[in-house]
Amino acid sequence: MTSSGKLITILKTANKVTINGQMFLYEVLQDVTDPVNLRKQLQIQVAERTKELAEINSKLVREIKNHEKTELKLNELFTRYSMFFNNCNDGLTLIDFSGSIPPGKYIEVNKAFCQMVNYSREELLQLTPLDLTAPDMKDYALANTKLVLESEYAVLRFPNVYITKDGRRLDCEINASFVYLAGREVAVVVYRDISETKRLEQSLREAYESELQAHAEVEDQLNQRNYFMRALVHELKTPLTPLLASSEYLVSELSDSTLLGYARNMQNGAINLNNKIDDLMNLAKGEIGQLQIDPEYADIRKVIGDCIDYLQPQAQKMQKRIVLNFDGDIPLTLFDKTMIHQVVLNLLSNSLKFSRIGSEICVAALKSGDNIRVSVKDQGTGIPKGKQQGIFTPYYRIKTKRDRYGGLGLGLALSKMIVELHRGEIWFTSEYGHGSTFYFTLPIRSEWDENTDNRG
Repeated sequence: MTSSGKLITILKTANKVTINGQMFLYEVLQDVTDPVNLRKQLQIQVAERTKELAEINSKLVREIKNHEKTELKLNELFTRYSMFFNNCNDGLTLIDFSGSIPPGKYIEVNKAFCQMVNYSREELLQLTPLDLTAPDMKDYALANTKLVLESEYAVLRFPNVYITKDGRRLDCEINASFVYLAGREVAVVVYRDISETKRLEQSLREAYESELQAHAEVEDQLNQRNYFMRALVHELKTPLTPLLASSEYLVSELSDSTLLGYARNMQNGAINLNNKIDDLMNLAKGEIGQLQIDPEYADIRKVIGDCIDYLQPQAQKMQKRIVLNFDGDIPLTLFDKTMIHQVVLNLLSNSLKFSRIGSEICVAALKSGDNIRVSVKDQGTGIPKGKQQGIFTPYYRIKTKRDRYGGLGLGLALSKMIVELHRGEIWFTSEYGHGSTFYFTLPIRSEWDENTDNRG
């Protein structure tokens, strides 16, 4: 009722509110005497409430969709984890250490680990890592497990040996780290079977030790051989020295042609024997890496000429002719004159020995790229194809039905050593029944490389 005494219809809305800890009743009074106003007001309130409910519903729909997406991602991640865990080639386990001291307990294992130790998943979930550890490795494994526990979040790698269900020893490399899973301390452990690696390491170790022993035996044999060679050379040269001196004196003093011929034969024999002894000694040095060269700036044509002068009397006596063919553009280069003299002498001596009476031996030298190439060509018997492969092998001799040629088979082997010490090459071509041509090269250089090893 109004102050004028008029009766009106009131719409009262009440709400409780708390202010400074005290509860108050908050009321809103609205005159709804006019039905039209009341209807409009109700329509407005219904629209507002409907809008509010629609917004709440839309929010709920979005939350449900987000929850479904999250659940889908979780399921996808779990599927990926399960696929990785179960299909990994390495063994994987989860070990629970919550509320317990080592050795912990398996709470999950993958297929690879089951196959490695030959236990089923159900059997392993009832066991601890120490139950599988080899007796002689338990203390070591326990110490490493404690170390992992004390090193939070650290990854520890160590070897271990397990005993499989069928009693085999299984060498593994362990990679262990700790994580917190659902409030529990869990070790994630990766096992890699290294049994084959261990076996190969052992085989390699045994092979290495065997090789060391064999090397020591070979070195001992080479030392003994070197000692024997030195002693042999000494014993041979001791009586040879006075023979050389005496024959040289006789050649210079005798006037009687017959006696002089004998003296020269004796001198040539002594010189040849001395050269063979030197070959033998140098070959022995080369085989044990003690043959050294002393390079000097020299002319290869002079060395070849000296060799021909030395062998010319022998060639004339054998009714054979030595022909020279030098390229005009042959530069000086670094080489050991004594050693290369020995190479040329060996090749020429062989050609004289195996060539026919009345035949010609051609010695040529020319510049070929960055090398000087020397060749000795004869018209001798040649070398059968089946016997060419070992021609540069020490003590190798080609025997024929009419084997009348002496020698120890040292010359070509020693020549190969000397040429290769100079970083050159030596080879030959031969046709059986038509003769052979031997070649060797010397690099052209004005200074010796300090990194070049002068020993063979």
